[in-house]
This record gives sequence, C-alpha cells and structure tokens, in this order.
Amino acid sequence: LKKAGFVFNSDIAAYYDYRTPGNVRNLVFRVANLAIDGKIPFEKAVVLPEKGIYHPDADGIFANFADFERWDLQREHLEPDAPRIGILFYRSYVSPADLQSIVPLVRLLEKSGFRVLPTFGPESSVVSDFMFKGANGAKEPAVDFILSYLFKFKGGIGGDIQVYLRNLNVPIINLIRLYYNDIEGWKGDPKGLSPAAVSWSIAIPELSGLIEPTVASGRTKDLDLASGGETAVYEPVMENLDLLAARMKKWIVLRKKPNKDKKIAILFYNHSQGKQNIG
Repeated sequence: LKKAGFVFNSDIAAYYDYRTPGNVRNLVFRVANLAIDGKIPFEKAVVLPEKGIYHPDADGIFANFADFERWDLQREHLEPDAPRIGILFYRSYVSPADLQSIVPLVRLLEKSGFRVLPTFGPESSVVSDFMFKGANGAKEPAVDFILSYLFKFKGGIGGDIQVYLRNLNVPIINLIRLYYNDIEGWKGDPKGLSPAAVSWSIAIPELSGLIEPTVASGRTKDLDLASGGETAVYEPVMENLDLLAARMKKWIVLRKKPNKDKKIAILFYNHSQGKQNIG
C-alpha cells in the first residue's frame, strides 16, 4: 500500500482511535492542515488509555483501583459497605455512541443499592489491576460480583487470567451486545441470537466460567436531522437489566448463606427412558 501512495500517519490514527465529536472534528482540520493549508488550526487528539476505570460522574479516567476507591467513598449517597459490582467492557465502548449502553447500567445498579466499578481494557489486565484491592492479582477481591462484556473473543482458560479468575472467585454474568440485529429486530425474531452470535457470545464465555448470558444492549436506529440519514447508537435493554439487578441481590445473599442452609436442584438429561442412565 505504501508503494501505491498510501500514507500511514500515526498522528491521524490517534484521532480516529477515540472517536469523540472533538476528535472527529479535529481529524478533519488536521488532514486539511497537512494536505491543503498548513495555517489551518487544529487541536491535538484526546488519547484514551488502553485500560482504566470509567465512571460518568468522575472528571476523568482512573488508572488504578486505589484512586477510584478514594473518590468513590466520598460519594455520600452510597453506603460504604454496600456490595460492589464490577463491570467489564471493551475500550471501544468508551465513546459517546457506545456509552449510552454503559451509563444507564451504572445508574441502575447504584439506584439498586450497589457500588459500581466500571472498567475497560483487555481481559487479563482489567481483572488483575482493577478487580483486586492492590496491584497484585493474588490479593483480596475488590468486588462481590461481575457483569462482563469481555471474554467474547478471548477465553479465560490457561495463563495468568485463569489464575486471576480462580483467585477472584466471584460469579461473572455474561452481558451480550447485539451486533447482527438491532433491539427491535431481536425482540421480534423467534430465533433470538443467530447461530454465529451464539458461538462467540455464549459458548466461548461459558468456557471461561461466565454464567447467565443476558442480552444487555444493542443497536437502535436514529435519524440524523442534519444529513437525513440513519445513525446507529447502542442502548440498554432495560427490562433485562432490571431483572438482572434483582437477581444479583439474590446471588449475593446466596453467597453469604452457609452451605448447610442452601438448597440444590440437580437436573439431568435422561436420554432414552430407564434408570440405567442414572450414574
């Protein structure tokens, strides 16, 4: 491509990497500055770190759990000893169009009485750096429960991530984002998720130990009044999240209950009738 005249400019790529309105606007100005007139003003790209803790009420991204916890404990409307829910999502979700599915989830959980730890980045580093109290993955877990958009294209079996998950030892619910269909189309489709979506959104996370796959967000179509064209943003499936918040309260109660007080149901598949199949 370089021989054909294509130019690969890391400066330009930085604008596109984090597509906020300001970065997109200055991307155009920067290209014009380079290609048309060097006097055209532009601002430098706002760069998003590879991993971090994002909260809609904070002024910026937190680089470690200790700084976030100090800020979080100063918020008087939340109980200091309330259960903390970790949210894991991809770095690409930290953009205006994608945060519309993350921010309502944070608000719902806090309204339900939870403290929330919303994090983004690669699976291994997010779990090891933010889900424990301290910088070492072998220390005390910082969360009571996790909701995860991660582990879709990379499993948690083998390597350091498997050790981190074992040491963490908390339930991780599998949050699913709709990519092949919008929310209304998914609701009206009797098949639900497509076979391709089932493989990466349910099967792979299940191998990593994630449970209760839940469609949590998806695309909605929006009309751009300026251009007349359709745009797509990702929004939450609130009825599923409402149910999930109630279930997490039950899960946390169950985790604290002594084993002798728990009741377990065992379901088995009795293929062909007969007691000979019961091992």
